Amino acid sequence: MVNTCENVPYDFELERVISELKKLKAKRVLIQLPNGLKKYARVICSKLASLGLDVYLSASHTYGGCDVAENEAKLVKADVVIHFGHTKYYEPKINTIFIPSYSKVKLNSNTLSKLTSYLKKHNFEVVSLSAVIQHIPLLRSVKEHLENNGIKCIITPIGGYCRIPGQILGCSYEGAIKINKEVNAHIVIAGGLFHGLGLGLATGKTTIILDPYEQTFKDITEYIQKTLKMRYWKIFEAKNRQNYVLIIGSKPGQYRPSLVNLLADRLLKRGKNVYRIIANELSVDILRNIDCKEYDVYVITSCPRLPIDDLYSFEKPVLTPGEALMIADDAYDKYIFPW
Repeated sequence: MVNTCENVPYDFELERVISELKKLKAKRVLIQLPNGLKKYARVICSKLASLGLDVYLSASHTYGGCDVAENEAKLVKADVVIHFGHTKYYEPKINTIFIPSYSKVKLNSNTLSKLTSYLKKHNFEVVSLSAVIQHIPLLRSVKEHLENNGIKCIITPIGGYCRIPGQILGCSYEGAIKINKEVNAHIVIAGGLFHGLGLGLATGKTTIILDPYEQTFKDITEYIQKTLKMRYWKIFEAKNRQNYVLIIGSKPGQYRPSLVNLLADRLLKRGKNVYRIIANELSVDILRNIDCKEYDVYVITSCPRLPIDDLYSFEKPVLTPGEALMIADDAYDKYIFPW
């Protein structure tokens, strides 16, 4: 049972949080955590409440730094949102403190030695190294281990929505793309397939997930290629259809009017009809509720991961912005992800 911050496997930087709250003279705060960290909310809330603060916890889904609970904060009249687990993605209209929540998990030397052997076996002499925000502290030790064993390792630079060297997001791989021509493969420190899949789709190169939770690594290139085939199937299914629906995100960090206008202009020039629908959340059921025979293709502008991870089973093509641009340009040699 987790009773104190010392027992929590993440650094919530509560001393910094308290210092920031004092500077802002906050009296009422809204706590926001992604689902994987919500189970530690009581420790955070109890600590802040013990200081006399009026504390609210958001139980809503939190998908990223793009998804600050501004409406909930306004509703409860919070002075500050404390957003754990992500970095700043946009400029919220309410005071927001972003806490990366770095993991305290370490990678053991045996895992790194096996990774090194695998890289050498496949002649990967130069690799990129990136991480989800929780595992940024591991970048240095992994880089040192690889380079001490003769493998050049380049930490991905900042770019796009990634504001820390080595950071990647599910929708932002600009740093890896910048150095893509310099490396043989990409390594991402993360749990699960989500970030590795996006990295592989964005770069088109061998992608390896280094998982500190499982103390394993996995080359997911075959899985990426399988996903890519599915995405091209969706693209070619959509290319000759006439009526395109642009889904616009209503969350402040997912509202992208410039992107919507760009897509609309390019699709209209290609001779397509364009409709616009705005939504706060999306699921297959929501698409089914709004669907009609006049709608042929949906393009999601709020989050480019939704077509790939959540809406792939919908009966009509659901595309990312990059895929829609491929159709607008009638250019299919290079897969565009995410934007």
